[in-house]
Amino acid sequence: MSINIKMKNKVIKARIIASAFTLMLTSCGISGNDVDLVKNGVLDIDKSRTVGQVLDGWEACKTTKWQSFKSQKGRTIVEFNCSSKLDGIEKIKKRQLGKPKKSLEVSSINRSFQFTINQDEAFEVSYSGLQVAWEDGTKYIHKPTKTLKAVLEKLEEVYNNKKSILGNDFWKEHEILDMWYKHAKR
Repeated sequence: MSINIKMKNKVIKARIIASAFTLMLTSCGISGNDVDLVKNGVLDIDKSRTVGQVLDGWEACKTTKWQSFKSQKGRTIVEFNCSSKLDGIEKIKKRQLGKPKKSLEVSSINRSFQFTINQDEAFEVSYSGLQVAWEDGTKYIHKPTKTLKAVLEKLEEVYNNKKSILGNDFWKEHEILDMWYKHAKR
């Protein structure tokens, strides 16, 4: 009888240790989590830093968010979203005389990058998008960047830590925002 109890205790201890080990591996990011797969991965642009280090450290972002979802075609997508700091636009507004143009009354600028998870658990950069919203409710969604070359060019700007989410210097941004605002109002 005591052998049975000792055996049960060993089984219970083994289960506790196995559960603790699984929990430890999960917390270390070895859980198959798609977001962690991308964040801990590297791109040919710069193999010395992870994708997560670069995107989460992008100075243009006020806030960042990562999420994973299934596309309509059943592909696993990891998406990074950056809500832009608007300090460059504020600088432009301060330099203008009188009331600023409506096109500078921006409430948010958001840049997103998507990564497709492959069957072999590797990932590929697949999309870049940009959305601008103004205080009057006008919204402009920039034509999505889907060609690999164009998406990589946008990502390279992030890797170079461009402070402008639009990829231009602050003084050209007002012209771009003005054009997009007029286009969105049509």
